[in-house]
Amino acid sequence: MFMTGVMAAGDLFVFILAIKYGVGGMLKRDIVALAGLIIGLSVWYFTKEAAFALYIIILIDASGTALTAIKTYQHPKSETASSWALLSLAGIFACVAVGKFNFVLLIWPFYMILAGFTILLAMKYGRKI
Repeated sequence: MFMTGVMAAGDLFVFILAIKYGVGGMLKRDIVALAGLIIGLSVWYFTKEAAFALYIIILIDASGTALTAIKTYQHPKSETASSWALLSLAGIFACVAVGKFNFVLLIWPFYMILAGFTILLAMKYGRKI
């Protein structure tokens, strides 16, 4: 629970900073992602299945990652490569820590790997334009 609390505090801090310094806001893709977030959180609230809730959270996070990838492609220097590389590395270590194949236990760390590499690729190829 401690790590979840620390992550929530960090996310809240980034959210507060994004209000003043953020990019985007009222584009169609931002509104669609926000609507998906609201629907996903509503479904998550009413479900009693932990695995189903996990899949919804991954979809919600993936929509934010997609928006971040678009922004990063357009403005590659707006993100730090080390933070996304460390996210992917943490996902790799988490996959190894599971120790055996269990889809539900592996899907979140595997998603972390993909999310990190997605942003790193957006940074790499965005710099060329």
